[in-house]
Amino acid sequence: MIPTMRPAAAFIGVVPVMFAVICAIIIICIIASIRKVPADKAYVAKMYGAPDSAGSRKILREGVHFLIPFLTQITQVIPLTEQHLDCPQQICNSADGQKLLYRISADWQITDPERFMNSISQPEQSLAKLLQQSANTLIAAEPAQNVLADPHAASERLKAALSPAAAQWGVSVLQIGFTAEAGS
Repeated sequence: MIPTMRPAAAFIGVVPVMFAVICAIIIICIIASIRKVPADKAYVAKMYGAPDSAGSRKILREGVHFLIPFLTQITQVIPLTEQHLDCPQQICNSADGQKLLYRISADWQITDPERFMNSISQPEQSLAKLLQQSANTLIAAEPAQNVLADPHAASERLKAALSPAAAQWGVSVLQIGFTAEAGS
């Protein structure tokens, strides 16, 4: 005769397996909800299915954060370290009508990730455009001799002109590199 298991005994053997599976799922959910953000970055978290607007995003700064598992996703990583931007060579007329060829670069850093995310969508292009417009304004307001004689002073004036506009974007301009030469 073949021994048969009683239904209660079969159920008792399944309980530890079910308990282990449920515990594993809970542990996976807890691990999936923890995000550690390093000091040199900020993360942008967005709820699954929420419309893409400033109110549906949350900026996670340095530290450990708990998110709703599987419903909150990291959509962007914002570097908070110093970044460098080189603009291509440009031509501009000075106040005395002389053509100048200039090249400009900037070292910049994101200081306010919330303002940065809500202000500009293409930071490098926007900053390059702001740099070029400011340089054009500076060159057009001065005689060529003044611009060519002291490029360091021109860099400092550009930085002073750029800083308030960049601060509105949550960006700090750390240094400006400016070189100019007489054009043909």
